[in-house]
Amino acid sequence: MIIDASQAIVGRLAATAAKAALEGEDVIIIHIEKAVLSGDPKAIVERYMKRRRIQNKANPDQSTKWPKREDYLFKRIVRGMLPKHSERGTQALKRVMAYRGAPSEYAGKAKRFKAVSDSLTCRFISLEELCTRI
Repeated sequence: MIIDASQAIVGRLAATAAKAALEGEDVIIIHIEKAVLSGDPKAIVERYMKRRRIQNKANPDQSTKWPKREDYLFKRIVRGMLPKHSERGTQALKRVMAYRGAPSEYAGKAKRFKAVSDSLTCRFISLEELCTRI
């Protein structure tokens, strides 16, 4: 399954990718930087900044890591939707690949994601803009 994530809502895209990966299908997502999070952009940025500041005081090296790159952030979101402590969830996460831009071998084969934000009436922020603000 090759998906073009342009103007796709991140949560719906991640849920679809996680479900397909659990069923054994390889999921390749291109243009992940153009996917969007719906809501107030200022509140979204503050929420992700707050998550990045959480630190384990006893051992800071064991603190939760939140990535700054769009493709890594998307995989982190998908990981939260999978049973990561089981072998099944670990293998499913390995089947999900997200790319910034479009690699040449996937450029013409991608299908546009069905739940797109073209009809969003609320405010939204792209993953690219979120990661530059973080």
